[in-house]
Amino acid sequence: MPNIDGVRLLRELRALAEIGKYRTGVHRPTYSAADIEGRAWTAERMREAGLAPSIDGIGNVLGRSHNNGPALLLGSHTETQNHAGWLDGALGVVYGIEVARAFPMTASVVTSR
Repeated sequence: MPNIDGVRLLRELRALAEIGKYRTGVHRPTYSAADIEGRAWTAERMREAGLAPSIDGIGNVLGRSHNNGPALLLGSHTETQNHAGWLDGALGVVYGIEVARAFPMTASVVTSR
């Protein structure tokens, strides 16, 4: 039976929110140091989830399933609008990684620019 670990999920959402933290939200503009750090953090979480992460030339992070068959593609973005809420984009990415953990070999996760 698949297991979504809510404690880990919230811990990772909060950890990503620390990168570029600004007042009660987050400031990770595209290609800023905080954005680049957020992409590296995301790629490492993907690796830990059993995905094969890569970052393309414009900064999209793709965590590919090792499954050769069909896969569910989940994700969002990790850069933020100026002074955004702490879940801006991060919610879709971190939830996608958790789904990949719960359903190994069937989900891939992407962050987009």
